[in-house]
Amino acid sequence: MTHGRPATKIGFRRDVRLFLSILVAFYCVMLLLLLFFLQDNVANTRELMVAREISDADAATNELRRDPIAGDIETRLIALRARYGFDRIEVVFPNRTAISVGADATGLEVIERRIENGTIRFAYDTSAIESIRRRFLLIAGVTALGTTAAALLLFLYLPHILRPIEEMLDHAREVNQSGGSGDEAAYLVETFRMTVATLKEQEAELKRLHALERTRADDLQTIVSTLTRSLSSGLIAFDAEHRIVDINAAGRDILDLGDLTGSGAPISELLAGTQFAAELDAAIRRREHLTRREIEMPREGLPAKMIGLATVPLVNADGKFLGTLALFTDLTDVRRLESRIRELQTLADLGGVSASIAHEFRNSLSTILGLLNLARRKDPAPEVRDKILAAESEAKQLSAAVTSLLQFAKPMKLDIELLQLRPLLDDVAENLAATEPALPIHVRGDAAIRGDAALLRRAFANVLLNARDALEPRTSAAEPRIDVIISGGSAPADEVIVEITDNGSGMDDEQMANAFLPFYTTKQNGTGIGLPLARKIVLLHGGTLTLARRAEGGTAVRIELGTAVPLAVATH
Repeated sequence: MTHGRPATKIGFRRDVRLFLSILVAFYCVMLLLLLFFLQDNVANTRELMVAREISDADAATNELRRDPIAGDIETRLIALRARYGFDRIEVVFPNRTAISVGADATGLEVIERRIENGTIRFAYDTSAIESIRRRFLLIAGVTALGTTAAALLLFLYLPHILRPIEEMLDHAREVNQSGGSGDEAAYLVETFRMTVATLKEQEAELKRLHALERTRADDLQTIVSTLTRSLSSGLIAFDAEHRIVDINAAGRDILDLGDLTGSGAPISELLAGTQFAAELDAAIRRREHLTRREIEMPREGLPAKMIGLATVPLVNADGKFLGTLALFTDLTDVRRLESRIRELQTLADLGGVSASIAHEFRNSLSTILGLLNLARRKDPAPEVRDKILAAESEAKQLSAAVTSLLQFAKPMKLDIELLQLRPLLDDVAENLAATEPALPIHVRGDAAIRGDAALLRRAFANVLLNARDALEPRTSAAEPRIDVIISGGSAPADEVIVEITDNGSGMDDEQMANAFLPFYTTKQNGTGIGLPLARKIVLLHGGTLTLARRAEGGTAVRIELGTAVPLAVATH
């Protein structure tokens, strides 16, 4: 390496300015030469136009001299004007009279010639050459202005142009302390080569260290992969920038993500618009510890899923934030079981109270009915007999209500067997149609479960009777219709669902809220036991019974009855 004058920013700036000054000077000389040639071209064009007009004027004058003016002078002038293209021709006689043809001479160039009978003047328009001359002046002015502006801008922005090179020289001096030669470019190239050599040495060292760390990381990855696969709970790992690193298989199943991993994306993008994504994203950004936060995840066409969420921010030994781990579990079945247990306990408590009350009512009603029967045998007066019969009818209705209450309160023992739902529901529909010939019940689908045939038959009959009663005051113009759809039996692990819908009058908010309360009824002769008893039977089978209003009118009853049994087993 040669040593000489150190590379400086001043030398480089001087060289650049010299080069740009020469370039600008060359550009200005070329523009001046171009303007000179344009000016010469304009002058030559004007001379040619004037020479042509003079030649035409001489030719027209000679023509008049050979044939002196006589006869119709104006006609001859028109002919000359048309032949030579003058804008105006005027003949002035010695007595000061004049004859002219053509346009007004104002603004026109005039050529005068003497003839025998007076003076003739030829006028022609020079606006074309004047337009060329004005265009030349405009071009010259714009060129001069543009050249001046370009030169000013160039020299004003020269420091901005030179700044990157000067910064490179500064950084080069930090790397290469030798000072370099007087050639700044050679100094930069030398420094760049030296930097590349240093980087290659460092790269080799980094590769060696990376190989060591990779061996450790592979062992750690094996442990982490085994752990995430073995977890039955969902696990999502986030990096320090709140992006998803990985989701285990259990987590994808709980969140219904399929094969999506969401790697590199924020949780708000993967599960946009859900409360789970909002809660988790907020906890990650606040680096907050969550402990079993319960969140509802709505599902289209299915009950909401309940998820328990916990988050753990990860910090290394130096206190540096590394990311966040999110652990979550599907609590839907747990919460459903808790709800079912609470409902069954409520029904049991209600049943105990109801049984005590019904027992007391039954004893009193038996005495009342006996006394009324004895009074009727005494052959009383007709008006007294009618009152006795009315009292006896009311007592019998109350006795029927008490019997229903006892049936609701009585503990039920399930006689479990394999059941095929389609034949069972067809049989219930046929029995109801026998009492109501016009009752339109349409059953579709099939599935098999394990349950008590007699109790389920009674539960379905109560629901269908309610649907039938809802058809009578309906307001829709459509034909009355009850649909029973059995679904969910395509695979053994599927949950069997029976949905019973009607297009009747529907239920208001009060009726929807109180539908499962014993003795709550809107029917004139109803006991209010049908739906509560149906719900109790379904709960005993480990299922749920829910009501919903239909958008097109009427009510939908959804009955979930646990997992299916293969139909082949049930029909065997």
